[in-house]
Amino acid sequence: MPSWIVTPQKRPEAIANLLVVPHAGGSANFFHKWIKHMPDAVELHLVEMPGRGRRMREPLSTHWRDVTDAMLEEIALLARRPFAVFGHSMGAHLAYRVLSQLDANQSQSLLHFFPSASKSPLDVMRNGFFSKRPVSDDDFVDELRALGGAAEELLLHPEFLELVLQIMRADYLVCDSLADAKDAPALACNITALGGRGDPLVGLDRVAGWQSLCQRRFELVGFDGGHFFFDAPPQTLPALLTERLLRELATASV
Repeated sequence: MPSWIVTPQKRPEAIANLLVVPHAGGSANFFHKWIKHMPDAVELHLVEMPGRGRRMREPLSTHWRDVTDAMLEEIALLARRPFAVFGHSMGAHLAYRVLSQLDANQSQSLLHFFPSASKSPLDVMRNGFFSKRPVSDDDFVDELRALGGAAEELLLHPEFLELVLQIMRADYLVCDSLADAKDAPALACNITALGGRGDPLVGLDRVAGWQSLCQRRFELVGFDGGHFFFDAPPQTLPALLTERLLRELATASV
């Protein structure tokens, strides 16, 4: 059975886990560099979806339930320690769907959820994931350029571009399928919703919609930048996530 979780550096003495679920077209490798900016007390775990990275030969998924059902068992193992989850764009919704299926004991270990650059599941169920969806290859390339999702020199490489487009087409079908979800239960953990003030896809007003799914403390944090606001400087976001996680762990231990 293929593993959905990549752990860049084993930290047996860590006291908490941070799980990252990437965006459409993304892979675990995109967030691998975060390990350099995280304290030893936190172990980083990255979701690797089929069709990319070490799972390159596996067929791509096209529906959110196929993804989350397969992820659930492995992610539940992270609950052996207190943990937090960061999901970016599509990844925020996949993470949310998994977290909403955790059992009572596993949910007690979930300290914080960080949905990033995404409107709420209720918004998606009402209005769909996309306000304007790419259709043709040129549309996808234009969107990648506009969002900064891939380096320009790579987009000019035909073999790389075809691989990226295959992944994007499949992931956007996953995004489309999120509108078919039947419910959106609130999570019994703190939620900090994150977004770029210049994001052309999801404004902070839409990111704030996650508040309706939070049973505990909610916070909205805006950053300078666009859809991939966390790229510069690279240490800012992992530092924020781990600081919130360890602070809550200390509070829970009192």
